[in-house]
Amino acid sequence: MALKFICEHCKIEIVVRHLKVGEQALCRACGREMQVPLNAVETTHTPDNLNPTPLTPVPIVSEEPAVRLALAGKRAWSPKGIHWLSWFFSPLPAGIAWAINFEKLGQPEKKLGAFLVAVTLFVVVIAINFIPGFPRFGSILANGSCAALYYYTQKDLFRKFVEQGGQKASFKLPIINSVLFLIVFFGPLFAVVYHEQARIQSEAEAIQKLLDRGEYSLAEPRLRQLQRDDPERPEFHRALIVLYMNAGKYDSALVSVDRYLATKPGDSASMAVRNLALSHIFGQSGQFDSAIARVELYLSYWPDDSAQISRRNALRELAERSSQKSNSP
Repeated sequence: MALKFICEHCKIEIVVRHLKVGEQALCRACGREMQVPLNAVETTHTPDNLNPTPLTPVPIVSEEPAVRLALAGKRAWSPKGIHWLSWFFSPLPAGIAWAINFEKLGQPEKKLGAFLVAVTLFVVVIAINFIPGFPRFGSILANGSCAALYYYTQKDLFRKFVEQGGQKASFKLPIINSVLFLIVFFGPLFAVVYHEQARIQSEAEAIQKLLDRGEYSLAEPRLRQLQRDDPERPEFHRALIVLYMNAGKYDSALVSVDRYLATKPGDSASMAVRNLALSHIFGQSGQFDSAIARVELYLSYWPDDSAQISRRNALRELAERSSQKSNSP
């Protein structure tokens, strides 16, 4: 006796022989197995004399790779975006995004190392700005190197990530973090620098008033301190030299000029002042010809200085008198 029941998978009627309730039966329509249920009905029909209803072919859909299914809906930042984030904001917030992106791209083991590299590179970029004599474009070049590192180390990873179903993440959060970083980190720094520059400017104005009144003894220590506070500003060096010249301290002026020229070799204005100081030193020691030569060199830079033109003429008269005295019996 055959048993008849409905396939629980495709809902097509199945008729089996030689099987009992609870045994495994194979559906010829869908090809899947199931147990003969308790509600199976005895029948005299057999599979040979059944006329099953033709089945509509069901298209077979190939399954996606497991990796693609795993990455579907996941997002990661574009390396190109991180590259520009470093250029427009700072290498540190961009580097943090770069480190986090390794985890998003499926390489979480690189996250910590990348973070340490980003912090180290940021320290290097900042330190470059404080190296005396280092070109200003050095920090720009260092920042560009960071941006290139962030891009090229994740370019291929991101391409594969997108090919396997991953999507580009929005840069809204990294940009907000970068702006906050600039405010928190550089805001106080800029405030300190601005306050210091304002203090130096105020002190410079006070010293200038002392110089205008001829109070050189009071202006000198304050100007020397100002020179130490901001050694990069040449006007303070020159002001100290002029102070010595006006105070008649030509030896001190010469020392200051030479010290300044050691840091700014070839500065024509300082060379002119140096020649002027030497002319006074030579004139005081009676070396009038040498003094005149130095004044001439000074006037080659400032030809309209009427005071030094008059002084040159006076030196010529002194040189002539000295020559007459030396030639008289």
